Amino acid sequence: MDLAKIKKDIWIKNWAGHWSVLTCHYLGKQYSRRIHDYLGVNLKHSIITVRRGFSTCYFSRRELNKLGRELAGRVRAEETLILIWIKNIKAATRGINKIMASLSGRLLSLDEYHRFLDKFIDFGAYNFAVKKVVDYLPDELMSKFLSPLASARLYSENVYADTEKFMEKLAAKIGKKYDYKPELILCLSDDEFDTLLKRGEIPISKKELERRFEISTIFFNHGKDELLIGSPAVSLDNALMKRSYGPLRGLSAYPGRIRGIARIILDPFQRKTFNSGDILVTSMTRPEYLPLINLSSAFITDAGGRLCHAAITAREVKKPCVVGLESATKSIPDGSLIEVDADKGEVEIIKRYV
Repeated sequence: MDLAKIKKDIWIKNWAGHWSVLTCHYLGKQYSRRIHDYLGVNLKHSIITVRRGFSTCYFSRRELNKLGRELAGRVRAEETLILIWIKNIKAATRGINKIMASLSGRLLSLDEYHRFLDKFIDFGAYNFAVKKVVDYLPDELMSKFLSPLASARLYSENVYADTEKFMEKLAAKIGKKYDYKPELILCLSDDEFDTLLKRGEIPISKKELERRFEISTIFFNHGKDELLIGSPAVSLDNALMKRSYGPLRGLSAYPGRIRGIARIILDPFQRKTFNSGDILVTSMTRPEYLPLINLSSAFITDAGGRLCHAAITAREVKKPCVVGLESATKSIPDGSLIEVDADKGEVEIIKRYV
């Protein structure tokens, strides 16, 4: 891995949340290889960091823009393609929910587990297309298809959270059998997990898994992956989390201009002080953030586009929201007075809390 070359590229945060090292192996390979089987295009590279079960995914801005423009070009040439993607993501949602219901809560054979993975990959490809293409469509097509695309996203919103719960239950069963904590089982790579299911043995040491749990950074290159732990992982992770000192600019999800106290919340289940009227600052929102969104006067995110959870929710609750700011959680100190100008898609620190 050429770290110097990687650090020269511009990497943007695509999502963040509670997904394990194991799940992130599947997601990264999906982006850099598997979605090509479904969409005919894919990202060449992606990077995912995982710190104690909390993961953040980065894409090359250059590669994502190229892929997004290509998908949008296909839709301009054949508008019915969007309707096909919408139909497929709904079918894939039903498919993965059905397989999880049939397999959940017990130890699985390798074949059973791969049946689940097949459905997971089916879903991921069409979810990627539906979620990303809208950010690259011309205005007339975006207006035409925003509502059905948003409906499809809402239909499938809980899938990734539910699949991670499925993985956690499976890891708990395996961990009990081998006397390992579930979070350590979920630090195996995809190939190592296959070995476990096939041979009935954990192929690496508990100490190695504990180191991975503290921090792992996975670089995906044309479908192949390289796992870093320890100081190399920290170095790459720090390089990706670049801090901005000027006004932050992103995409307006719902208009409005407001000032308030910024509250950095990366985990809604372990939140600190959050008062009515505070401004929620997070990597990305999910359904479990709704109580905080309802309390907030505005909310902003590092990641996201027109069809991210935050953008859809902002249009529903009619609160100022800016998404895709990239470094808000890194650049804004918790407790600072900030101004969210969602008319322009900008956020500025008025008084920095030290």
